[in-house]
Amino acid sequence: MGRLDNKVAIITGAASGIGLATARRFAGEGAKVVVADLAESEGTELANELGGTYVNVNVADEASVQAMYAKVIGVYGGIDVLFNNAGISPADDDSILTTGLDAWRRVQDVNLTSVYLCCKYGIPHLLERGGGSGDRAKLLRRQGQVAERSGDRNVMGFRPSPPASRRQIPRDPSGEVRRPRAP
Repeated sequence: MGRLDNKVAIITGAASGIGLATARRFAGEGAKVVVADLAESEGTELANELGGTYVNVNVADEASVQAMYAKVIGVYGGIDVLFNNAGISPADDDSILTTGLDAWRRVQDVNLTSVYLCCKYGIPHLLERGGGSGDRAKLLRRQGQVAERSGDRNVMGFRPSPPASRRQIPRDPSGEVRRPRAP
């Protein structure tokens, strides 16, 4: 019996990288995996491999995200897990000195706005089924922990940030907060 038996899990950016490793891990734990990605060929192949469903989605587009959830609800009747993983690091966004504003906005839309959109339209579905991870605090705390625990050697060194209460704040001998020195 897996930890995710019969849970419906949507993984954005699932056709490659951390999303791919997560999709395989979730399927191995018994989840019904929804491979959500723009890469149709790779996404369809992975969904077929896992016995899941592929959904073509542009996570930076509000209507596309809403359509993704509508399709998943139509297929499975509900959603239990959101793994908002989609992200890009394009070659034209390599330095603040050379990156154009269009490239900057595209990266922000895919890497940040998409998380907002997927949470805004996805969390209500989680709450309908009992809240996903069990409570709302866990829902937010667990972001990214699957990659750490997956055992995937391609995700080496990934660690979520500790809570603020456990972070060490550099102070000088008088107790004043020090700013870190630039390298």
